[in-house]
Amino acid sequence: MNLLVIGTRGSPLALIQTQSIIDRLKKEYPDLEIKTKIIKTTGDQLCDYEHLEAIQQRGIFTKEIEKKLLEAEIDLAVHSLKDLPVEMPQGLEIAAIPPREDPRDCWVSLHYPHPDGLEPGAIVAVGSPRRANQLLRKRPDLRVVPIRGNVETRLKKLRENKEWMGTILAMAGIKRLGIDLSSFFCTPLGLDWMLAAPGQGALALEIRQGDKRAWDLVQCLNDFPSACEVCAERSFLYELGGGCRTAVGAMAKVEGSKLVLYGIWWPQGSLRPKEGKVVGQIREAKKIGQELAYLLKKL
Repeated sequence: MNLLVIGTRGSPLALIQTQSIIDRLKKEYPDLEIKTKIIKTTGDQLCDYEHLEAIQQRGIFTKEIEKKLLEAEIDLAVHSLKDLPVEMPQGLEIAAIPPREDPRDCWVSLHYPHPDGLEPGAIVAVGSPRRANQLLRKRPDLRVVPIRGNVETRLKKLRENKEWMGTILAMAGIKRLGIDLSSFFCTPLGLDWMLAAPGQGALALEIRQGDKRAWDLVQCLNDFPSACEVCAERSFLYELGGGCRTAVGAMAKVEGSKLVLYGIWWPQGSLRPKEGKVVGQIREAKKIGQELAYLLKKL
């Protein structure tokens, strides 16, 4: 049967990301029939402050989709890679990583072009320990408050809470959604300010192990440099035992035949981070991530 069933979350960003995969597959395989199955995940149902701790559990945006994949109700799952736990469920595998969107975080504010211009005591809304710790490392005089929700929700909250001076969002989501930020300052943050979440900006195409048809279909979408970058970042996170609650930032960059990996990590209970970088051959991405983790553990 010439049918491919793709599973995805129902958020605006997830649907846009899935449609981009469908468009590329249809271009490559004009006769392929593709159906989309929207799957509601636990994370989609827990978006308020009371559920902040629960929503940070591993796999909360992916496990229902993976269950449908294992049960063969869908043939392919499209995930934001940073939502996908580093420990894959038995019977599933990542078949392809499409070209990565901008992996950086960006500063968004109605009044300030960059967080270095904020007044002492200014309030910034952030959604993860990783972002909060890195921001306070540069500006320990700031106050941080939690924020949840998709990009549009966070921008709405930023407008409504006049005491909030800004927030930090992923560039990839803003670009994919095509959001008009003309009324905001939107400044990408350099590596000296903010290392992104491992895998940020990348999509993961997940299939059942041994499904050769699905594997073959998506190989045209795989981008080798992007796959190597995120492999190094996820390997680094895995060796640190990390998940959504762990304050870990990582950024890998392909430079010719080399791969450079930058990482920062706050061990649990520590007020000071450990950071460093490792350079290696692009085809040794997993090893590079492991080496950086071992290096930071020894510091």
